[in-house]
Order: sequence, then C-alpha cells, then structure tokens
Amino acid sequence: MNITIGGVYNLSLEVQPDDTIQSIIDRIPTNARYYGKYLVYNHKRLINSETVENQQILNESNLLMFCKILDPIQKLTIKDFDGKTFQINIEYMSTSIAQIKELIYEVNHVSPQEMNISFNGTILSDEIFLQDTTVDSNSVFEMIQKKE
Repeated sequence: MNITIGGVYNLSLEVQPDDTIQSIIDRIPTNARYYGKYLVYNHKRLINSETVENQQILNESNLLMFCKILDPIQKLTIKDFDGKTFQINIEYMSTSIAQIKELIYEVNHVSPQEMNISFNGTILSDEIFLQDTTVDSNSVFEMIQKKE
C-alpha cells in the first residue's frame, strides 16, 4: 500500500496495514530542528500507537505531517538583581535553565551557584528546558539571588 506524506516534506512511502503511525513517522527524514511530529488524515490527528488499518487509511491516501520547529537563535530578556534588563542569545528551545545560567555568567559575571531563575513567578529548576515553558518574544526571566 502506498501513501503520500505532505507538509514539511513531500514523499511517498510504502506501508503495511499493520504498520503503526509512529513507525511511519520514524521513517520520515527530518533534521534536529523538528520535534513533536504528528500525522493528519481526513482532518483528524492520527494516534501514534494505532495501525494504518485501525486508522482506516486507504491505499494512495494523502497524509499531512505537522511538527514544531526549534528557533535557531532567540534573544531572551533577563532582569538582574537590581531590576536592570539585558539580553542573552540562545540557540535552541532545548536550552536548559542550567545552560541559561552559564550564558548569564558570561554577560553579567554572576556565578550560576549564586542565582535561581524565575519565570512568571515560578523558580525554575536547572533541569527545565525552554521548550517546557510558555516563553515567547516578550518573556522576561528574572535572576533571583539564592539565600545563604
């Protein structure tokens, strides 16, 4: 059975009725900037764990692939301990808070061990990634001095 994938890429794939939607997604070539890929058929988002047959996909069907694209370089606004703002450049939304602290150190010379980072009133752990937040171009992250 043959299907056509459109959207980010245009390609034809040979699939079997027992192939899962996830196995089809895994066969679509993409680069590291794409994440959260999913397929749509007949205006319906397909369930990744379901099979082609269960999703009632017919031979010669056209599916659309959608995904999120990581921003290559973005400026983040940071408010320092004194309330002054400055900007840092990040490369990807997969940048962690720990990495942001290192970037702040390069600009502001405040040790990562001396600060927490707050966003929308919540202190973020070092393991959080920007893609896990609701950051946008108007967002401001705040440096919070750690208590001794």
